[in-house]
Amino acid sequence: MKEVLIVTRFGKKGNNGVFSHFKLFSEYLNKKKIENRILTPYDYYPILIWPVFALRLFIAKIFKSLNFPLYIIVRTYFLKKCLQKEFKKDEDKVVYAQCPFSANAALRARKSQKTTVCMVVHFNTSHAEELILNETLSRKNKRIIRFIEAEEEKAFIGCDKIVFVSAFMKKIMEQRVPEIKKKSVKIISNPVEPSIRKNTKMTGDIINIGTLIPIKNQLYLVEIMKELRKKGKNYSLTIVGEGPERTVIEKTIEKNNLSKNITLTGLVEKGKTLIPQHKIYCHTAILENQGIVLLEALSYGVPILAPKKGGMVDMVKEGKNGYFIPLDDPKAAAKTIIKVIENKEQYKKMSKYAKDQFNKYHSSEIVCKKLYEFLQ
Repeated sequence: MKEVLIVTRFGKKGNNGVFSHFKLFSEYLNKKKIENRILTPYDYYPILIWPVFALRLFIAKIFKSLNFPLYIIVRTYFLKKCLQKEFKKDEDKVVYAQCPFSANAALRARKSQKTTVCMVVHFNTSHAEELILNETLSRKNKRIIRFIEAEEEKAFIGCDKIVFVSAFMKKIMEQRVPEIKKKSVKIISNPVEPSIRKNTKMTGDIINIGTLIPIKNQLYLVEIMKELRKKGKNYSLTIVGEGPERTVIEKTIEKNNLSKNITLTGLVEKGKTLIPQHKIYCHTAILENQGIVLLEALSYGVPILAPKKGGMVDMVKEGKNGYFIPLDDPKAAAKTIIKVIENKEQYKKMSKYAKDQFNKYHSSEIVCKKLYEFLQ
């Protein structure tokens, strides 16, 4: 196989799903002795990069709505320069881009069809919609929204191959960009390393992992905990993650006298290792393409609760590995949590099904093999 260049607008280290995805795929390729490298904007000349990054941050502080567009422009430019250097040496490569903007960098840098550009779709609906839901972009900024969406669409039209991690995003993007239907496209899950629960003692009841931002909707978990207490259930909730919503969540917990029931751990390295210490994983995100943390819960055989939205629809097998919960009815969500925790026999069956489902469809070895075969 040609050398694989895994291209990302981020750095080479991080703790979100994108980093996990390309790290595991790179490790798989290394194991198979297939030449690959991870390329980022930071691989260009540092003496040029850092002053430009600093200037972008300075401008973004004054004009906040320009933050993401400038971020895209600057990082795409330096990534393109990195790739131009690569293609001067050898064009016969496969580029595996981790977002539309890194895909555009590759498309603008390549000189011929010897270079294959494949993009994986990690985002939800659109990057603009994610920014709006996280309250960092207003719907009134129509020119910026259109700029972001136009850049996304250029990537989908230009790429040779596209990987979707959920049927949900495939459907969304085919409606936005009909040209995708003529492309080489495949739905392949995010890869997750298999986990062993061993004899881990369960010290908690409910766990949630994610950045504390509006789209992840951890405040709704506090509402659910209020309802559980009203029903006489003294369950515990562990929220793992850090972010701008922390102060609001802490105040809401204190206001409702739930400090003894809810723990905010902050950012925890390898936070997934806390999952098997809990009985269920409860996801309350407003929107999710797939949700790696749901896969991590399944890998431990921990039942999952999530809203019937986005890619989560494909993840939850109702009554088998978990249940769907509403995002507008904390009483109903609380009732479902009680049903899962209190029914011991059903819990054992759900735990086994969750683990079996993960091993069959989502383990890193299986997923990375599919990715490798698709990229060839």
